[in-house]
Amino acid sequence: MTYTSSSRRRGSTNMYTIINKMKNNKNTACPPKLRNCWRGFTLAELLIVISIIAILAVLILLTLNPFSYIKKAYDTERKTDIHKIKNALENYFADHDSYPPNLQTILADCDGNSLGPYLEKIPCDPNTKQAYPSYTIPEDSTSPQSYAIYAPTTSTNFPDANIIPQCRDTLISSSPGMKNIDIIKGCGGTPPPCYIYYGCKSGACVIVTMDGDVTCYPSSCDTDCGAGDVPIETFCSSPNAECR
Repeated sequence: MTYTSSSRRRGSTNMYTIINKMKNNKNTACPPKLRNCWRGFTLAELLIVISIIAILAVLILLTLNPFSYIKKAYDTERKTDIHKIKNALENYFADHDSYPPNLQTILADCDGNSLGPYLEKIPCDPNTKQAYPSYTIPEDSTSPQSYAIYAPTTSTNFPDANIIPQCRDTLISSSPGMKNIDIIKGCGGTPPPCYIYYGCKSGACVIVTMDGDVTCYPSSCDTDCGAGDVPIETFCSSPNAECR
């Protein structure tokens, strides 16, 4: 078969046309293996995706509030720590008829064995790594008979952290029989205005509590239950004066 020059020109033209079409349509008919012919994400699309992810992350953090769980975990560990210290001190007392002197110095020995063999390691605050504050009675005694260990809390309304109102947000572990007024002094709180409180019970003015603990209101430091110039019997006969 004989090809003419015009036939060759038509063939060349058709080939160029096919090649140009392939170039122009490479994004619409791109073989999967040829990754370089696929169009990627634009900068605007990437920014939109990143913004959506950031918003979702913030919403999750606000909903779950992981920091509150972390604080609560620290407080739980603090409660366990001072309980361990209390057990060690009571065992020490059973052997020596007193608690160890220089308790603050002993508790400052974080991870040390200053209370050995009663406590293998001295626990300290899990977050601050500082020693737990303490207070002994008599102060500066070589043979203390009472003590209190304090662990300030960081979470909100942690159980047992506000048993003594004057030592707010503080876990307390103390020796048996230690007076609240001494515990309050040790935590730096303001002691109650008086040691013995009086209140009206069934029409009579009686001692309603001691040791700085008030179990009913209204109550008073005065032996007349706050009657003043009014006779005590008359004052306490009023339902409003009844200590509840």
